[in-house]
Amino acid sequence: MDIFVFFVDNDFFAFKVQTVQEVTEMRRLVKVPGSLGYIKGAINYKGTLYCIIDPSLLFKHNRTHDDNKAERDFDIIILSDDRYKVGFLAEKIIGVKSIDGSGEEAVQAAKATFLNGVCKVDGFDVKLIDEKEVFNTIERAAYNLML
Repeated sequence: MDIFVFFVDNDFFAFKVQTVQEVTEMRRLVKVPGSLGYIKGAINYKGTLYCIIDPSLLFKHNRTHDDNKAERDFDIIILSDDRYKVGFLAEKIIGVKSIDGSGEEAVQAAKATFLNGVCKVDGFDVKLIDEKEVFNTIERAAYNLML
């Protein structure tokens, strides 16, 4: 199984490679009033509005990096499926890596919201983000904002 690995706030994260549309430089973020706590804001990229998620806030880490770090120091990983398009902040892009085995053998179960599991890549623990759970949570939050 191929995964797209990135680094933020002293942790490695990954998505299934087929979900990653592209990586772009940071753009000016617009704050979204009433949004979920892990949503940093939104950007207009190529005429499409993207909700931008900070993984360190999504997983409620105690931030070890500078909260005032210049936005230009981050990249944005654009994810998409048939219905949704979101961006995730990344301090460093590692790239595409292959997990040995069928994936199920290589991935340990993780009991955390938004995670499919944890695997070893180049000796590091990499948290596999459950994109569908992220998309569904954002959809529910958007619906609640409209009520």
